[in-house]
Amino acid sequence: MNVVCSLDISDSACARGRERRPMPLALSLVAYENSMLVGFSSGVVKAYSASGQEQFRYDKSAYLSTMAGVMSPDGPLLLFGGPRGAFHALTLPQFEETGQLSAHEEGDVKSILFLSSEFFVTCGEDSVICVWRWAKPQTASSAPS
Repeated sequence: MNVVCSLDISDSACARGRERRPMPLALSLVAYENSMLVGFSSGVVKAYSASGQEQFRYDKSAYLSTMAGVMSPDGPLLLFGGPRGAFHALTLPQFEETGQLSAHEEGDVKSILFLSSEFFVTCGEDSVICVWRWAKPQTASSAPS
């Protein structure tokens, strides 16, 4: 096996600025179409091409503990663990936040696993595993009158 290329994915502003803050850790990698999504402990999610070009940056969150790409009934989502046991959902490829849910009572969400088009699972520092089922989208015929 040979290394094809190495990518420096550090945040240059953080690494080389006057304010010497610790560099955020790259915590999660998710494949999406022809890109890789990298989730950093700082809450930033970056999309890179296979050649290492940064294609997109999502920086509206202050913290990320884990992330996973999942397929919901409405299309692809990126789920990531946020502070205080919550997780956030972003639509792909738009990276628009569709909401957040409290998943765990104590600590961070540490793992997210896509099971099927109907279920996904979160695991937290509280030693609880939550199995989630997607709500079926309401259509005009199924909406309450």
